[in-house]
Amino acid sequence: MSTEEKYFQTGIELSKQIRLTEWLKEKNIVPGPARYTKSEVYNAVLEKTKFRPHIDCEYIDGVQFIKEIKVCFSKNLTLVHCDNIISTSSYGDSLLTNSRGSCSEDKPFLYPAKMNPAYLSQLTSQHSTVAFIVFGCGLLIMISLMVAMMVKTNRNVRIGYESL
Repeated sequence: MSTEEKYFQTGIELSKQIRLTEWLKEKNIVPGPARYTKSEVYNAVLEKTKFRPHIDCEYIDGVQFIKEIKVCFSKNLTLVHCDNIISTSSYGDSLLTNSRGSCSEDKPFLYPAKMNPAYLSQLTSQHSTVAFIVFGCGLLIMISLMVAMMVKTNRNVRIGYESL
């Protein structure tokens, strides 16, 4: 894959082979209000690929949501087990992650069809408030600096005429 186009085209071709959504649907794992265990999803993917996937979740307001299902390939694009995935910490250190992923083994997760609009509006209003406060503080600082510069400049200006 010598170009970005070839890289992404290969990704498209692989995604046509790895039909995760269909495989989950065959096992009655579909987006919606139902909750699923990590083992249900893990086993559904393992059954179809014969290779161990990596499943990651994210907690939002104490609720676990499925975030990503990784199906891994070797450099020659054959399926391989997703064991020993390396991630990078915020400090730049390499970390060996849980080979099955970050989802809790014993706590079911949601597979959302879409973001809850009420939750989204709550986030939006909170972010708007924070943005307004930051913008307001920045504006006040700029005005203060401008006034300070004007006062300093006016002290150096003499009123009237000066002879040379």
